[in-house]
Amino acid sequence: MTAISPELKRHFDYASKLAREGRHDLALTLFQDLAESEIEESAVTESAEFLGQVYMRKAWTLMSLRRFGEARETFESIFLKACLHQFRTARRFDYFFSYANTLGELRALSEMEGAYVQALKVAKQMKDTRKIQLCWLNLMFYAERNAWWDYLEQASRTCIVFAEGAGLSKLGLAAGIRRARALSRLGLAERAEIQAKRTIQVALELHVDEALHAAQEFLNDLD
Repeated sequence: MTAISPELKRHFDYASKLAREGRHDLALTLFQDLAESEIEESAVTESAEFLGQVYMRKAWTLMSLRRFGEARETFESIFLKACLHQFRTARRFDYFFSYANTLGELRALSEMEGAYVQALKVAKQMKDTRKIQLCWLNLMFYAERNAWWDYLEQASRTCIVFAEGAGLSKLGLAAGIRRARALSRLGLAERAEIQAKRTIQVALELHVDEALHAAQEFLNDLD
């Protein structure tokens, strides 16, 4: 990134340091200034990754400040979208995953689902099991928090099937508990009980105490 002056790099590093320290208002001011920095026209292509990172950090800082509408605008900016194809794979995952979380905060269901699907595609390309599970877990988290019960029931059922095929037992157990809660909220108590008992059985077989306790607590509340 020879096109970027040492001064701009120092400002970027300092703004990142402020964000890590929780001084988000100051960090945001610096990231905004960096985003508006004038760079020689001949250097734009060479510096796209740097400026893309500036926009990403700006969006993350807005998320930390819970200014999710502005964060969404940043993620959806023409410039940041244009930078995506130049990002490394891990950075593309960060983009779609953070964008999806922002949309979840804003209760934008269809857009959120689309962003998580893109994040999942990148995570699968990376063969990163942890990132794959994070996508599923966050998708179900926002579905439950926003009381999208029909959607949560369908998504958690799909997740259970995926987890079984991928050998991700803990993810499947988490999805099982989410599905039981969704069924209960939809007034399908009998089906919710069946799902919870199935989750308990699998948790016992796999010795996953956390899932076992969560499913048992759900059954107790159901009674």
